[in-house]
Amino acid sequence: ATGGVVPKKYFDEVRHMLNPSIISTTPGPHAIMGIHEESGYARITSPLRRAEDLINHWQIKAQLLAEHTSSRDKQPWYWSREAAEATATKIYYALVNTSKFSSICTESWAHTLLQRMEYLARRGKLEHPPPGFYDPKSPYYQDTPWAYYNPQKPGPLVWTATVDNRSELRPFISLVIDNIAIRAMLVPRPIDQEKLPFAGTKVRVQVIGVEPHRQMLIVKLAPEELQPAETPRFWDSKHAVNYLTSELSHLQLLP
Repeated sequence: ATGGVVPKKYFDEVRHMLNPSIISTTPGPHAIMGIHEESGYARITSPLRRAEDLINHWQIKAQLLAEHTSSRDKQPWYWSREAAEATATKIYYALVNTSKFSSICTESWAHTLLQRMEYLARRGKLEHPPPGFYDPKSPYYQDTPWAYYNPQKPGPLVWTATVDNRSELRPFISLVIDNIAIRAMLVPRPIDQEKLPFAGTKVRVQVIGVEPHRQMLIVKLAPEELQPAETPRFWDSKHAVNYLTSELSHLQLLP
């Protein structure tokens, strides 16, 4: 029924069991693909953009040359374990830093875009996309802010978001805003932990405050009549006031 895709509600329950990606010369498991530790898994499909994939190609080439020609022909493709381990450490930290920097840049611009759209929408100056950009007859159109925006009645946009994590330890509900894929903190959250929505639950929210340089976005629930019919009414229970309210004074609040 799900086409082989694990629903986010269930994936959220086991994600903490998954090991992070590492670069090593020792074989290791791959939890998602079901590969055992004794077998090992190595990425090799993108030698043009990943250094570790290129090194794996060189190692395979060296082995093939060693098996079918004289052993000296495997040079200079062969890497010793010591050289590979030293390079793996450098590649790992380079990848971590590059990924983090790229993520920060992308999220900062996405937050800036959202901030700009909210600024214009609350003044009735936000322009709709050109005809044909969206299909108003599509059911997915209801998940875009354009479905609820009326320049004749300026106000906050209504964003569709998906619950990302059902953490009981956070003072907010973690969301991902659809269409622009940035994280948001929904406040307040239910006091009763049993009332917390599961990962994958769809809600519609409005922005309270945004800080692009900190990649911080705080939202509240949109009016109930705009909420998806299939979404459990978790907001009917008592809610907790949390420390995030003090953060609002530091955010770029939207009128």
